[in-house]
Amino acid sequence: MLGATIHSRLEDCRRIRVISQGAEPLAAQKPLSILVAADNPCDSLFLEQALFQAGLHVPTHFVDDGQETIAYLSGDPPFNNRVAHPLPTLLLLDLPQKSGLEVLHWLHRKPGLARILVVVLSDSAEYEHVCRAYALGADSYVRKPADAGELVSLATHLKNYWLEMSPV
Repeated sequence: MLGATIHSRLEDCRRIRVISQGAEPLAAQKPLSILVAADNPCDSLFLEQALFQAGLHVPTHFVDDGQETIAYLSGDPPFNNRVAHPLPTLLLLDLPQKSGLEVLHWLHRKPGLARILVVVLSDSAEYEHVCRAYALGADSYVRKPADAGELVSLATHLKNYWLEMSPV
């Protein structure tokens, strides 16, 4: 009886392996894209360079504030062309705390946008800010790195975990 159970499980594993080999990788099912919400143009430039150095060569769009972030995600003009402004796979929310929390609160009420991964980048590591961001649906909360090398390292971790290892 034990031999039959093991054989049955082996057959199940073989079927699963065949199914998974025939399936498209998740990344191939939906093109990856990033939306960076940053209020400081220098931060945007440094982050763009870090993403490039980390090998994240995917469409990356930048918005300046919380209102523009919401307009982009809503598809409101000038972001109403989804070919030019696709919904992002990953939202890097690098905004002043109040504005970032407003975006998270808005996103939390939009079930159609629930699959967007949200990583908050903040200067603050205050416990209540971190808890509030997670309560509003942030997938991760990261303290902004102090130098360019650490920013590239962060971009590499984002790429490796959120866009390659984790099912999107």
